[in-house]
Amino acid sequence: MKLRRLRHLHSWLRCRRRRWLERRLQPKAGALVVNLDNLGDFILFSPLVHRLRPQLAGPLALLCRADTRPLASMLPGLDSVWQYGRCEPAALPASEELKLFLKHEPLLAQLAGQRFRLGFSVSTNAFNASLGNLLLDWLGCEMRVGFALGNFQDRLTHRLEVRSELHWTENYLRLLGPLGLPGDYQCPRLEPGHQQALLARDHRPCVGLQPGGRQYSVERRWPIERFVRLGQALLQQGFQLVLLGNAADSVRCAALADGLEGQATNLCGATSLGALASLLAQLDGLVCNDGGVLHLAAAVGCPRIVALFGPTSARRLMPRASHPDQHWRSLESGLDCAPCVAETFPLECRRGEQVCLHVRDVADVLRALQLPPARPT
Repeated sequence: MKLRRLRHLHSWLRCRRRRWLERRLQPKAGALVVNLDNLGDFILFSPLVHRLRPQLAGPLALLCRADTRPLASMLPGLDSVWQYGRCEPAALPASEELKLFLKHEPLLAQLAGQRFRLGFSVSTNAFNASLGNLLLDWLGCEMRVGFALGNFQDRLTHRLEVRSELHWTENYLRLLGPLGLPGDYQCPRLEPGHQQALLARDHRPCVGLQPGGRQYSVERRWPIERFVRLGQALLQQGFQLVLLGNAADSVRCAALADGLEGQATNLCGATSLGALASLLAQLDGLVCNDGGVLHLAAAVGCPRIVALFGPTSARRLMPRASHPDQHWRSLESGLDCAPCVAETFPLECRRGEQVCLHVRDVADVLRALQLPPARPT
């Protein structure tokens, strides 16, 4: 009995050793792209996948966060998508703890078996960039390209400075420079696919309003009372309105819905990311703040977009239309202190009282939207 077990163990060990040798002798191929950033940054980087895919002979894989993984299914050209359980920077402050975390992450064993030749760390958050830099080195990618951000920059074979005069998408595409590929701007493009309709459309043109957005130490959201006045003006002109956002925007969307006396459909927090993308593609127009919804709407081809910018830069963040039928406009304050948000967010407004989002009125938005009045209901 013992002899049979020993023979079985010996056979099992020989099989494991053969598989290990085959994997080690297998030539490296393909590329892994690591993006652990949020929704808007994920969409801004997506043209890198479009431009890299035709030039790559091997597989193209993506490692992303759980909340952005639905977007990966809308991104043509990817062969595989790996989901990373994101940790907050406060949970892993030291480099030694990062190394320990990487050593015990089960996902990494699967990634190591893929033997990628190229690696791109495209995160623009310093902590996420540090994690991406270390990960590509740990996986043994021969060429490791990323931004000069965070720690472990020495683990990259090619590191590029972020250029503040360029659009963020152009900065992402510059990461392909070591491969000899151009870095000129390309509009992000996602394919949402078919989703169940959540909005009952009638004969009226439909305009989406997105009053929320991520809240930072400085405000990036147009005042809610102006969204109410804008909604009232659009209703008087005969438009159908839908309110959009995630669960974090529910308070602002509820206040907007109350101000419009129930005449708008409030879908805030009621849509998955895929359903939101499909809905944005069906709208006739969108008015939003600077944030992820803006980039998602542009990527799925919403024909008319008006985005309100305060402390952030429309020149660096506003999507650029690539088709004559795309009417995309950004509204900035025109103040000499704006934009004030560059690579890091200030703790407070430098003027002492933030007024950049109060400069633009409802009339400015209506002029920028340029939607002909619909027939009154």
